[in-house]
Amino acid sequence: MSVRNIRPVHPADVVAANSEIENDPGNRKSSTLKSAQVATLLLSIRNLRSIELGDILGDVDEISWNMMLDIYISEELGRPVVTSDLAITYSIPKTTLARYFDFLCDADLIVRTRDRSNRVRVLLNLTEKARTLVTGTLEKIAVEIKTVQRFSE
Repeated sequence: MSVRNIRPVHPADVVAANSEIENDPGNRKSSTLKSAQVATLLLSIRNLRSIELGDILGDVDEISWNMMLDIYISEELGRPVVTSDLAITYSIPKTTLARYFDFLCDADLIVRTRDRSNRVRVLLNLTEKARTLVTGTLEKIAVEIKTVQRFSE
């Protein structure tokens, strides 16, 4: 799916979904309402992420985005990110993971460096460009979450 073909999910969609759920004759309101809200929010976040990062990452596959988030969180907590740890986290063969790293390095989003204390370990860090993109995208996602919550009340 191309970024240009993504239909943005608007918080008003939650209101419409809520209205339909309230009129549900089976009275599944509470669990369905929460599910509809979560589904709407997830689609909205995915669309927002694709729009924000689409020029760099195309449709921004989940693994690339999640790896960037893992690195972002680890950097915020002052923990190193080791390539082999991500292979375990995502249950991906190291050869496949290496292709993701190559892609992210070529896009100037991550940097690989050898650990000085253990030359076998390869550490990952976000570039300044990636940090700016991830931070900006997360800020917009936070606004989206607040907006959906407000419309859902």
